[in-house]
Amino acid sequence: MIGPGNGPAPDPRYSSEWLYQEANHLYRALFGCHAPDEVRRQYVEAIHGATVSDLPRLDLRQLIERGVDLEALELALRHVRFVNPLTQRFRVISYLAEVRPENYGRFVTEHRHFFTGWLTLGMHLVRSIYKLAKGQRLLRIHDLC
Repeated sequence: MIGPGNGPAPDPRYSSEWLYQEANHLYRALFGCHAPDEVRRQYVEAIHGATVSDLPRLDLRQLIERGVDLEALELALRHVRFVNPLTQRFRVISYLAEVRPENYGRFVTEHRHFFTGWLTLGMHLVRSIYKLAKGQRLLRIHDLC
């Protein structure tokens, strides 16, 4: 498909408007709240400026519109294909969120809580096993691998 100026037409999956929305969906999947505007802007710049691997059958826009659990899907997809566009996007969002002062407590623990730490670790282990199983099922349902 040729666009204005006889160059390739821009892929609508990578338009700034869509990437801005995509950043919010990925941020919500990881942190349970809307992404700050600054993170969304930085995400758009990062994705536009990076070489992102492609997975032909992965239509992130369609998966988001269907309400698919992106976190579960990413975990399962990472086990099948370590370098994939969904994992790359989650990493970008994580890196951008990690440096924000309001997320400090999500990434750094300053006090020792031995019992609470082990309990939290156990809960996250169970949650990860559940998310992996769910993600593997989503891969089959959406025919992604």
